[in-house]
Amino acid sequence: MKAKIGIFLAVALMLTLLPVGALAHTADDPFVTDLTAGGGNPKSAMDVGNVEVWNDGEYLYVKYVVTDGGWCLTETHVQVFLDDFGFTDVPHKNGNPIPGLFTYQSEHDCVADWTYTIPIAWGPGTELLIAAHGVVQTGGLGAALPEKVTMYPHWPGGGFGGPSYFDVEILGDEFLGDTTLDGWYDGYCLDCDHPNSYGVAYVYSSYDPLLPAGLIEHPENLDLVNWIINQHYEGTLSPATGEPYTYCDVQLAIWTLVEDEVSCQCWPESHTQAHVEEILAAAYANGEGFVPGCGDVLGIILAHDPEYGEHQPVIIWIPVPCAEDETAWGGDYFGDPLEFPGKNWAIYFAYTVQDQEPPP
Repeated sequence: MKAKIGIFLAVALMLTLLPVGALAHTADDPFVTDLTAGGGNPKSAMDVGNVEVWNDGEYLYVKYVVTDGGWCLTETHVQVFLDDFGFTDVPHKNGNPIPGLFTYQSEHDCVADWTYTIPIAWGPGTELLIAAHGVVQTGGLGAALPEKVTMYPHWPGGGFGGPSYFDVEILGDEFLGDTTLDGWYDGYCLDCDHPNSYGVAYVYSSYDPLLPAGLIEHPENLDLVNWIINQHYEGTLSPATGEPYTYCDVQLAIWTLVEDEVSCQCWPESHTQAHVEEILAAAYANGEGFVPGCGDVLGIILAHDPEYGEHQPVIIWIPVPCAEDETAWGGDYFGDPLEFPGKNWAIYFAYTVQDQEPPP
């Protein structure tokens, strides 16, 4: 028994002698606390992500990470302060913090994470208090999409909705269980080099910055494609010819924007080259940087799983959900939160500066 106690004490002594830096928080192993949205009422509060904190010898890092795919960040505000019980280092009114006056702040275009790099002004062992405020958004371009669906193209288009090159039936629940996009959609081709087909397809927003490399030959023009599909050209009259635009006019315009070389023809209708050129001229003049908003439609790309062969991606569109904003704060909201003294639900959390060497 004495031997076991001696071994335990020796191990405990070794642990106490380890340098602080050996157990310090790092980017790979940060201090983590919750990012809670919609607080003030436990029934409406949601854990939408985390706030991660670490430091090296020169900087303190505060990183927001949204883990709920239905939400994204549109604003972040950070204030770092010491426990002076008067919150003199926190802009506030009657104990309610004012995030718009925080030292570190930024607006974002619906991002999933954001990191602040703050110069270290405190020595190792200093307990800091951190107010990490954010505005998170659901709906809009940040609306959650299923990872995969089962798609069935039907030619020619026009059986559903308005005229289009083809209609697309989505049955996400047939094999995959996610019914978010189940239904019928108008659709267009995005690639002349591979045949279209049915089957399992990955789902991407046309504004996704992480589209697979090579999926679209000119993804930089997808904003113009979105502008075109939001004009609903099909069936309207060309001011130049007085004739209606056809879905083939629109398809040729889309192919021209996304392909290196247009090597296929639209069928069974034909296109009018003058109409195609009108559509393209209008898109170049008005569509650069276009982002659909509430009331518009958003292009969704369906790309076949390579496991099922080489097939071309297609684009359908869905109404853009009108965005909803919620206030979010970092801290232990569902446990033992550190609360500001005002009447709102603002919270903060503590972080101890770690003993680490500056980066090389």
